[in-house]
Formats: sequence, C-alpha cells, structure tokens
Amino acid sequence: MTESSKIKMFFKWSMFVLGFSIVIYAIIQYGIIGLVDSGFYYVKVYYYQEKLSSIWDIMILIHIIGSSISLLIGPFLFVKKIRRDKLAVHKIMGYAYVGGILIGGITGFYTAFYSTGGVVSHIGFILLSILWIYSGLMVTNYAIKGENYFHRAWAIRSYSLTFVAVTLRLWLGFFALIFGGEAYVSYYVVIAWLCWVPNLIIAWIYTAPIIKKGMWNREKNGFRSIFFISMFL
Repeated sequence: MTESSKIKMFFKWSMFVLGFSIVIYAIIQYGIIGLVDSGFYYVKVYYYQEKLSSIWDIMILIHIIGSSISLLIGPFLFVKKIRRDKLAVHKIMGYAYVGGILIGGITGFYTAFYSTGGVVSHIGFILLSILWIYSGLMVTNYAIKGENYFHRAWAIRSYSLTFVAVTLRLWLGFFALIFGGEAYVSYYVVIAWLCWVPNLIIAWIYTAPIIKKGMWNREKNGFRSIFFISMFL
C-alpha cells in the first residue's frame, strides 16, 4: 500500500468512526434519554426560552433519523471492493443514502428557521439544507446517467455536507472549551456557517481534478458518437 493510499484509508476510517460515534450519541441522547430530557432541548427551550412550533419536536427527530442514515451509510459508498464486486449492494445503499439526505434536508430546512442565533444562523442552515439536497440529487442524476467521474465527485461533495453532523459538534466543543458556555449564542452564529463551508470548499478543491476527468471523458465520448454517426452520412 502506497503512502497516499494509507492516508486515504486513514481518512475513510476516521470518517466512519466519527460518524458512527455521532449516530450512537444520537441514539442515546434522543432515543434512550429522549429529546425533551436532552441537554440540547434544555439549553434551547428552558435556558434561552426560544419559541418553537408545535411540530418542531417531530421535525427535529425526523431530521436526526434521516441524517443518521446518511452519515452511517456514506463511508461504505466509497469502499472500492463494494463498488466493484457488489454493485447491486452499492446501488441500494446509494438510494438509502440519498433518501436519508432528502428526509434530513427537508426537515433541516424547516428546523433552520428555529436555529439558535437569529437570522444569520437561519440563513446558514437554510443554505446548508438546500445544498445538501441538491448534492444528493446530483449524485443520483449522474449515477443514472452512468457518468462515473461526476457521480464520484458529487458523492464526495455530498458527504462533506452530510459530515456536518460531526464537524458541527467538533466546533461546538472547541468553542465551548475556548469561550465557555456563556457565549454559546454568539459563537453558534459563527458555527452555523463554519460547520459546513470549509467542508464544502475542501471537497470542491479535492474533486476539481475528478470533474476535469469527467469533462474530458464526456468530450471523448461525444467525439466518438459524432465519428460513428458520420460513417453513415
């Protein structure tokens, strides 16, 4: 295994372990302990006394379920052995992954209007939800078309937004350690953007060469089609 392969493997396993940890956390926090008794709910409702809609509880739970599905399945979609030897399994997991995005993204769009920190936070999470849904649809679109380079690039971009479930909590922990809990509202406004913008930028830069290969492959196939048609003219 080359040094580059080792680094890629490390990042894949890190994403899986962190993602799996967040899913376990969500099950314990919201499934076993319960949403109303969770620290998140206490801070939002009782400490800051934020006004929530009558269906917010249901929407946030559906959001957590959808996001957890995508977060857990995502890393397996990048396993080459599954893609190569078990394509049917890869497709089923892919549709489940995108289904989780649609569930999490639509409910996330709704709950974004109730995010802590006011309008700036709302806009940050609204944009995240829209881009997350869009990325999932692009992944599906290119899979159906059979354009593998574009499919792979958008899968990476999509998972960079799915991984927000992890980076959001990492940034929360970091800011709480530095600034304490008293400044929660102030730094949550920053985290509403910081949790996903760097993820997407890194993914965009990383996938740029893959997109270039896709464009070259598309042009090559287009030239072949034109050449084939011209033979019969």
